Amino acid sequence: MIKKVLVIFISIVGGYLTILSLPGLDGRTFLSIFSELILNPFRYFLGMVAFIATAFALSSFMKSTIEQTFSLFRKKQKLNASIIIDYSSFCCYLFFIKKSVLITVLLLIFSTIIGISAIENKKDDLKERGY
Repeated sequence: MIKKVLVIFISIVGGYLTILSLPGLDGRTFLSIFSELILNPFRYFLGMVAFIATAFALSSFMKSTIEQTFSLFRKKQKLNASIIIDYSSFCCYLFFIKKSVLITVLLLIFSTIIGISAIENKKDDLKERGY
């Protein structure tokens, strides 16, 4: 439980760092974004590392949310605090969308793709985790 709260905190900090360090597409041309990349490469690199870390952190919640929702619908699991924490991770996206819509949509897309591709359908693995 504490691990999940810590991962949410890391994803919020990483997402906010991503939004601050990557240039947004708010009326700028591609040339101005490219010149900012050349003039300040460390800031861009820091933003990309934070973006990747945030996408992987949020993808673990996406994977867990999908698996637990299916278990809940199959009546193999009851509603508990773990499911509530997983669903509350979507509040991160609401926090990010106020700052930058484009980066939030990209985070949502990448974390969904990574989360869905990490889902395992083996019954033994799911039984080990209690689903």
